[in-house]
Amino acid sequence: MTTNFFDASSPYLDHPLLTAERSEAEVDLLVPLLGLRDGDRILDVGCGFGRHSIEFAQRGFDVCAIDPSATMRTATQQQATSRGVDLEISPDLTGVQRDANAAIAMFTTVGQVGPAGVSNESIVKDIHDVLATGSRLVIEVPQRGPAVEMLIPSDTFGVGSHRTEVTRSFDPITNRVVEDFVVVTDNLSETFHLSYRLFDREELAVLLSSAGYTDVRFASSLRCLIDQTPLQPTDPTMVVVATATA
Repeated sequence: MTTNFFDASSPYLDHPLLTAERSEAEVDLLVPLLGLRDGDRILDVGCGFGRHSIEFAQRGFDVCAIDPSATMRTATQQQATSRGVDLEISPDLTGVQRDANAAIAMFTTVGQVGPAGVSNESIVKDIHDVLATGSRLVIEVPQRGPAVEMLIPSDTFGVGSHRTEVTRSFDPITNRVVEDFVVVTDNLSETFHLSYRLFDREELAVLLSSAGYTDVRFASSLRCLIDQTPLQPTDPTMVVVATATA
């Protein structure tokens, strides 16, 4: 049986790279990038298990955590409760209060392919429509060329009866990556499927411009955006900040 990557028992919930220290450091940089002031309202689109949402809420911001996965929303609520913060949690942007002061879509949120096989890049327009004019959006996605060159076809994490086997492939026709995770626990296995579209810089710039954003700036990291170090063609990650217009 193959399960959506973000459903129950998802390996994403224990992602080794998404540490509390990383989340705190990223929010340290996101606050000035987004131009946030005390009490501002921020949308965390594709919130996952709420790592950014909770960090923002702990700093006094009004947070709406958005994720289509019920598993991720439950994990976010559990984490928020355990850390004593309140935040709004929603499956999508429908009915979300308009005129938010900022939004983020981190860690390859934009381009995710849902169970119906449709990529979600139109979400940048949906976010625009609930942002206040002049508010900023930050996106983090792979840069297609170098990301494909660096794609590792297979990986194994753990050993023996507690391991995760990962296979990856790229389709140059659809520009989509497919990843399958076989999670083995006590010799029982479950397979999780993940697919997402990769963009190059020009495609993402056009997508944002068409959705109503201006002042679109690219870099390889949040720190490089702040330091105004431009994105290079060999950088595997693109981090983008853009401003919503009327």
